[in-house]
Amino acid sequence: MEEFPYPSGWSQDEIADLPAALEAHDATVNNASRRTRLSIVSGDGNRTTVRAVDTDSGTASVRWSDTLFGSDVHYYYSDEGVFEYDRTTGELTRNLDEKRVPARFASYETLIRPLSEVGVNATGHVVVTEKGYIAEFNVTRGNDGFSRQTRYDVSEFGDATVIRPAWMPEK
Repeated sequence: MEEFPYPSGWSQDEIADLPAALEAHDATVNNASRRTRLSIVSGDGNRTTVRAVDTDSGTASVRWSDTLFGSDVHYYYSDEGVFEYDRTTGELTRNLDEKRVPARFASYETLIRPLSEVGVNATGHVVVTEKGYIAEFNVTRGNDGFSRQTRYDVSEFGDATVIRPAWMPEK
C-alpha cells in the first residue's frame, strides 16, 4: 500500500483539523473551473444545489431545487449581470447591479455542519484528494425520529465549462 502525506487538516483515520481541512479545500478550488453537487435528503424533502464555475470564460451557474417546496431556480453569472430563471413559473429576472463573486462559489459554509458531525453524531465517508480538496462525502445523521443524508461531490475539476443557458435572452 502506497503512503502519501495527507493534505492539511486530514489524516488517514479522521478529519484532524476541520478549519485547516476546509481552508485547504477552499484554497484549492477557489480559482479552478469545477462542477459540484450538494444534496440534502431529510424527511419528505430533497434539496440539491449544482454549481459550475468556468474560470476561463468568467461565468458561473447555480441550479437550486427543493422538492419539499417545489422550487427549481437557475442562476447564470456573467459580465452582463446575474440572471435568475425560475423553472416553475417561467419568470426571468436580471440583476444588473449584482456582481459575480467567485469566492461565493467556492464557499465551504454548507460543508461545515455535516463534516463536523462525522464520527460524533453521524456516519459516512469523506474522500479528499492529494491536492487538498474534498472530492466527495456521504454523511448520514439522525435518530429514531429524524434522519438527514448529505452528499457532496466534485464531478469536474480544472476543466468544467459553463455555457450560456437556452433560457437567457439574446444580447
